[in-house]
Amino acid sequence: MQDVTVTHYPDAAPLFGTGVEMATPSLKIIVARSGAFTVTGRERTAFVVGPRTAPVAVGYGPATDCHEWSLPPWISSALLDVPGGELSGRIHDLSDLPSSPFLRSLIEGRPESRTLVGEALADRSAGRRSSDGALAKAVWVVLQRSPDRTVAAVAELLGVGTRRLQQAARRELGLSPKEIARLLRHQQALEMIASRPTSLAQIAQDAGYADQSHMTREFAAFGAITPGDLRRVYRSGRRARVPT
Repeated sequence: MQDVTVTHYPDAAPLFGTGVEMATPSLKIIVARSGAFTVTGRERTAFVVGPRTAPVAVGYGPATDCHEWSLPPWISSALLDVPGGELSGRIHDLSDLPSSPFLRSLIEGRPESRTLVGEALADRSAGRRSSDGALAKAVWVVLQRSPDRTVAAVAELLGVGTRRLQQAARRELGLSPKEIARLLRHQQALEMIASRPTSLAQIAQDAGYADQSHMTREFAAFGAITPGDLRRVYRSGRRARVPT
């Protein structure tokens, strides 16, 4: 699972044909060079979508050409001067956020935006001053590798108390460790369904679900689509991605 992806969609359209986009543990930044999206009742062309546990409805304008940045939420303080907790479950136009060097370069289309992301990932950015940020990054890395770990097990591994861990996660990731773990497991299952011909029961087992029914319930909660429907979408070749 890649922490950072930048994808160009020259003609953005819903992956599932419904306009209901999945919950995600990641921070999403969408910049449309032409066209627009309708999100939460507003037309938007440059906006950030925080980590969330619920799907969101998105309307697609005709001939919408956009770039989508998908980033780990712990990077938010470094790049946006706003902790992930202040963005979680919300959608903000980029013009409403502090004018950080990264946002200026992104909006103006300058190439240094990628360099700034690389510096933040390597902890060289000035925004990585807080101990909460360092702890939140560690929580993300541990759960990304092992989303089945309990909160207590993660806290013990990182040498902190569970309350301290929960506070850092809420501030910098915008979600609880348990929510992050569920969403990361869901994300892993999505990638397996897209890339593996194996049965859904096997994918459920490999992703760490109790059984296929458990995976189906999580898909319903996070994206209003079943694993079987998702597999049919991928097999149809209709690969236009959702921008959130």
